[in-house]
Parts: sequence; C-alpha cells; structure tokens
Amino acid sequence: MSGRGPIGGIQDYLGIGELSFELDDRDRRSFRVACALPALAILANAASFTLDVFRGYGYDSNEIWRRLDAFSGVVQSPLTYVGLAGLVVFGVGRVSHAQGSWAFAIAILLILAGFAAGFYSSMMFLFAVDADLYETYHVSHALTCAWQFGTLAVGFAFLAFRGLSSDQADWDQDEEAAA
Repeated sequence: MSGRGPIGGIQDYLGIGELSFELDDRDRRSFRVACALPALAILANAASFTLDVFRGYGYDSNEIWRRLDAFSGVVQSPLTYVGLAGLVVFGVGRVSHAQGSWAFAIAILLILAGFAAGFYSSMMFLFAVDADLYETYHVSHALTCAWQFGTLAVGFAFLAFRGLSSDQADWDQDEEAAA
C-alpha cells in the first residue's frame, strides 16, 4: 500500500490506479448529460422533503404547494430508475478515465450520504417511542434518501468501473496514440 492517504488505500485495494479529474470539453459535456437525470431525481427528493417540512409549519394553505409536493413525491421514484438506466446506457459506451474518476467520487459521496440517511432512520425507528415522532423527524424521507442514494450509487459505481478499469485505460491510451 502506498502512502497516499485513505483514498490511495482505497485505490490500491480496488486496483484502479491514479484518479484524474481533468475533463476535456467533450467529456465534460457528455458527463453533464449523463448526470442530468440523477440530479433531477435528487432535486425532486429535496423538493419533496422541503415541502414536507414547510407543511409541518402550516405552509400548506396554497393549492400550488400541495400540487408541487404531490408531483415531486410521484416523480422521484421513476426519475431514480430512469437516472440509473441512463447511467448504465452511458457506461456501455466509451467512458474516459477522468469521467470514471468523477463517477467514483460521486459514488463514494452517494454511498456515504445513503449510509448516513439509513443510519438516521434506523436510530429513529429504534429509539422513537411515539409514532408521531416518525413524522416530526421525517423518517420516511430519510429512508427514501437512503434508497435513492444507494440506487444512484450503483449507476455511478458502474461508470467508475468502466472508466477506471485497466482495459478501458488501455483503450484510451491506444486511442491517444492513434491520434
């Protein structure tokens, strides 16, 4: 194991080599397109959570807010699966090493966030004795976040695998040598 710190230890354990985060313009544009649907799914979840919190403070008197809350609650599940499918379809094609590095970093962040949300929900179910506390502390939204972040982390991990695998790196080097 090299002395590159904790990320270096993970890199050595997984055998992914060096991470490089320098995207060229073409890779940056295509990676943004690939991340658009997962970002929309996360934004829908954030909007649903925010509107649920505001509803607890009595801001549900306006019909538009109720409709927006219902819409964001309905679209977050399909958007998560469509975002995962989009990441897999994007990963079937050429994934650069830099895109794989970014996908690896995003997957790690999503895994950590999903773990934190799942841990929070587990602790609330374990220690909350009153059913009203589940709503007060938004346990259902924390469970939704854990599920959504875990699902999207699978797609980003697939992209990371494709971009950081040795065969893909050899293909990138051969392509650069031919150019």
